[in-house]
Amino acid sequence: MRKNIFFANKKKIRLLVTAIGLALSITACGDKQRVSENASSIEAELTQNTRQIDKVTENNSENQENEDKDLDSEKTSTTKKNDNDSTTTSKKSDNNSATTSKKADGNNSDDNTRKNVENTTKQSQTKPATNAANETTKAVNNVPQPTTKAVQPTTTVANTNSNSIVQASDDVNVAAKKIVAAIITNNMNQEQKVRAIHDYIIKTVRYEISDNYDIYTAKGALINKVAVCQGYALGFKALCDEAGIKCEMVYGTGISAGQSISHAWNVVCVDGQWYQIDTTWDDPIIDIISEEECKKGANLSYAYYLIPDSIMYMDHTAKNPPRVCTSTKYEKTSGYISNANDFSNKVYSAIKAAGKQSSYVVDIQCPKKSTEQYFSGDIFTILNNGVKKYGDGYANKVKYTCGGNGKYDFRRVTFTVNWD
Repeated sequence: MRKNIFFANKKKIRLLVTAIGLALSITACGDKQRVSENASSIEAELTQNTRQIDKVTENNSENQENEDKDLDSEKTSTTKKNDNDSTTTSKKSDNNSATTSKKADGNNSDDNTRKNVENTTKQSQTKPATNAANETTKAVNNVPQPTTKAVQPTTTVANTNSNSIVQASDDVNVAAKKIVAAIITNNMNQEQKVRAIHDYIIKTVRYEISDNYDIYTAKGALINKVAVCQGYALGFKALCDEAGIKCEMVYGTGISAGQSISHAWNVVCVDGQWYQIDTTWDDPIIDIISEEECKKGANLSYAYYLIPDSIMYMDHTAKNPPRVCTSTKYEKTSGYISNANDFSNKVYSAIKAAGKQSSYVVDIQCPKKSTEQYFSGDIFTILNNGVKKYGDGYANKVKYTCGGNGKYDFRRVTFTVNWD
């Protein structure tokens, strides 16, 4: 447009120069009349050309304004387009990101589901191992003694990754509330609450393997009263949760009779310290103790009660230990003895607490290396020394459970006394 205006001005100048040349030529010839006529003609032509140039200039100006408007419109359109493209690209990127994220989540979910199914399949196919039995009752001084065999329960663990197993169902929660209300009192400290829950599980739950899937759940332990190690541990956790005691599950293996078997147990927090606890292995299978006696606690053991990692991991291995347990506060129970006289004093204390009756129970814990010297042919001598401290009588029959961890042996000794 600016180029057109330049050429129009150039034409106007050329006409003016021509007019001046003609005027000078006519003057030289002395023909005034022709000059006047030519001048008038040139003036008229100049006026007409000037008008044409002005018109062209006006049109060019209008065209320039329209061109500028078009250019501004084009710039605006381009800006909007770029904005739209940017928005579209951003949305597309967000959509691709969301799609990728969903796809990844879906794959992870599928992988977890597949792993859970694989774990369930593998673990459900685990065959129970036959555990060696230990003879726990000895015949002494020609007095016939029943033979007691304690067997660590065969351990079968179900799917350890399933939330449906770990999370207690509504009926389990109801059962847990009733049980805790019956066995826990407000004046109990945390250790006493844990002991009450530990004892309840052992007294009321029977270890048994079956095709019923409930044996792997808290329902099996708290409602059906039949479970395997995972059911024991989940039942224990459900009661701890209800009682306000921090408790977590532990999955791994345990060594029984030289065999490594799948196993489950717990860690529990008492007064800010975490401890290992295994209610399954504190409930040994005793072939001469009746179910009624079990309900009274005749088979109770505290070998795996609130112990540190250093003892638990002598015969347990955790896949992913949830807590570090270092406190040894409860490593030695109230039944710990270091010599035969300690044993006799425990017997005396049990008799004194109960008074004269036909039978008594006393818990004994001792280092493994010392077990044989206490539970051998001299056991009646040890028992009678305790009886005589209280009154005239003598121990008649004795039987005891066989439990223990990697460091200590634990015996729950049941004996009868004939009073004179």
